[in-house]
Amino acid sequence: MLYTVNVKSSIIFYMFLFFLLMYSSYLIYDHNHQNMEHIKDFGLAKRTLSEEVSFDSVLLGGSNVAYSLSAEQLTLESNNFWFNFGLSSEGFKDENYWSYIEETIDKDKRSKIKFAVYSSISPFKSGHILYRKSSIQNIWGEIPLSFFPSLSLAHRLKSFFDNKKTLIYPMPLLRGDFNFKNKECNQNYIVRFEREMKEIVLQEWVESQSKDISRIFPNAKIIFVMPSEFYGSKYDRELADSMSNVLKNIVLSNPRLEIIYFSQNPFPSQKITCDSMLHGNSEGRQWRTKELSQFLSTIPK
Repeated sequence: MLYTVNVKSSIIFYMFLFFLLMYSSYLIYDHNHQNMEHIKDFGLAKRTLSEEVSFDSVLLGGSNVAYSLSAEQLTLESNNFWFNFGLSSEGFKDENYWSYIEETIDKDKRSKIKFAVYSSISPFKSGHILYRKSSIQNIWGEIPLSFFPSLSLAHRLKSFFDNKKTLIYPMPLLRGDFNFKNKECNQNYIVRFEREMKEIVLQEWVESQSKDISRIFPNAKIIFVMPSEFYGSKYDRELADSMSNVLKNIVLSNPRLEIIYFSQNPFPSQKITCDSMLHGNSEGRQWRTKELSQFLSTIPK
């Protein structure tokens, strides 16, 4: 009887060791295969390109900027030279993004920037601001090695058998713009309308972002831009206008900084979007950039 118990205990122990070894092996595999190389290459390419062209104005923010605004178009339509510093998910955490900007543009060049346009989707997603605060991802979206994988084995297997394609960023154009010639846009995505409703969260976010932008670009005119998105029939204009006014009042109430606020119109059609409700395709980018360009032309020099 005692012998049988010892045998069972040994079997359980070795099974535990086996599964521990397998799980540890998967954690290491997962850490080394987070599939974020295209995001890193995209961001590093912008860093290199920004050293090759002159610019006195910058576009800042996440993928809504990368896809949907054109530094080249703004350069042609204004008396300024622009560069697009939009990154995937805005570097996944505010500290990541602003560190990237500081490391990419030297201090002397930053002091000569005339316009800093900042466009973020953070106020458009309930809980997104607080989520970014707690993020452990680096600027390319990678997470450190831990007891939990970035993707479960089941998720990886499902993606493999579904032959699901990863969203790939093509290398950017000369002024950091998105290269749609090397991109096939998908317009089959979920549309939803939401807003961050907690005013104290919006207040703290605006103050933090304003402080960082003014510190990095001390002589620039700062413009907070609420980006275009496509909502279709789910658009709640009354709520959108209400929260836009709340955000506008917060932005304009800062006594220490003179910041300009501009809320862009929603995309008029899903046909001019790409991969997401917040991304324009080449036509959507032209449309959104034109609206921004016209607004910028009204700002006193």
